[in-house]
Amino acid sequence: MKVKAFCPGHISCIFAPCHHPGPLATGSKGLGIVMGLGSEAYVAKRDDDIVKVTINGIESDAPVTKHAITSLAPGKGFDVFIRCPLPQGQGFGTSASGTLATAMCVASIMGMDDSLAVKSAHTAENVCGGGLGDVSGLLPGTAVTARIREGVPPFGESVPVDIELKRLTVAVLGPPIST
Repeated sequence: MKVKAFCPGHISCIFAPCHHPGPLATGSKGLGIVMGLGSEAYVAKRDDDIVKVTINGIESDAPVTKHAITSLAPGKGFDVFIRCPLPQGQGFGTSASGTLATAMCVASIMGMDDSLAVKSAHTAENVCGGGLGDVSGLLPGTAVTARIREGVPPFGESVPVDIELKRLTVAVLGPPIST
């Protein structure tokens, strides 16, 4: 069985980190822009316990994505292919985008609810040192979102902001930053 999912990128424009003892409650408050571009994940279940992740044609360690996969399906193997035209390490939420798209595929393959995919992707971002608000910023499904309570449901809350972006120009300055 092979499953495909898309998840947009996310730019945190206003960011206030909020740390709590549990990863589901940890996150950030702020405002973000959801991109039209993002990650497309293709996931196929394997007959062994190996998790292999390839990003833009290059095999990757992908610790955030692998953490989400193993939390959803411990002991199960998957071949993961992620295609993302956004530059990595430049503030576009690509680890969240790729991880959430992959987690949605794995949840589908395993017959799980999408909310578990969201929780696993958000937790993986927190535990592995990725973003603190990108997954929750994607949940309202609008171009601009406000994270008014840090974390993901039932702890966090993100709401749509009624702003329409007709055109967005973004510049990348400087080298990538590893989070």
